Formats: sequence, C-alpha cells, structure tokens
Amino acid sequence: MPITTVNRHTIAPCHERGGEMHLLLTPEKVEGQSGSLETVTLLPGEIFAEHYHPYSDEYLYVAQGQANITDECSTTTVLAGTGIFIPKHVPHRIQNSGITMTIIVSFFTPLAPNRTVECVLLEDMLYADLPK
Repeated sequence: MPITTVNRHTIAPCHERGGEMHLLLTPEKVEGQSGSLETVTLLPGEIFAEHYHPYSDEYLYVAQGQANITDECSTTTVLAGTGIFIPKHVPHRIQNSGITMTIIVSFFTPLAPNRTVECVLLEDMLYADLPK
C-alpha cells in the first residue's frame, strides 16, 4: 500500500456540528480501514456541538489555541500541545475558550460500520452558541 497524503485545504469543510471540520484520512480517501483522522477549527467562543461516538474511542490533540472540553461531569480547559482521550459512549462538547483560533486534530478507532452511525449528535446547532 502506498503512502497517501491529504491536505486539509483541499477538502470542503463540514459545518454540521459547529466550527469547521475537515475529514482528512477516511476509508473513502485512503486504503486504511482501522481509523479516521479529522481536524476541527473553532473561532473564539465557537462551539463544536455535544455528541458521542457509539463505536469509536476518540483521541484529540490541541494543535493551536485553547478549548473547554465538557463531558457529563466536568469541564476541562486544555491548551495547545495537550492530548485528550475520550472513550466511546462518552458525550462531550468542545468550545474555543481563548481569544485566537483553536485547531484540534481528532483520530477515531475502531471505525463505525458506516458513516451514518459514527456520531450521535445531542445538541441542535441552532442553540449551540448559547452558554451551557
């Protein structure tokens, strides 16, 4: 299998959960079948809606900025250079808590059986910009 590269600037962003999500390395784009990699970009105050993954653990890396990661029990502020592990089934929400753009890299494994069941959205984005 050859090495495959995908530049996030060549991928149309998805805005359905808030922020700007780029699906970089997915089974549809590369031959790998064990995980998926994406980036999420949030402007100051912007929210990535509460959701959970029924099939996948999520590994996050804050590449730039800072964010509040909220689960059912607490909110943790994370800074650039921080890694976060979110087990499958754990509802979580991400908000840029800084004054500059936040960029987060996410890796999911194992993959869900198909894209339609990989994520369960728990928050209507119409109201996601309201403080919780």
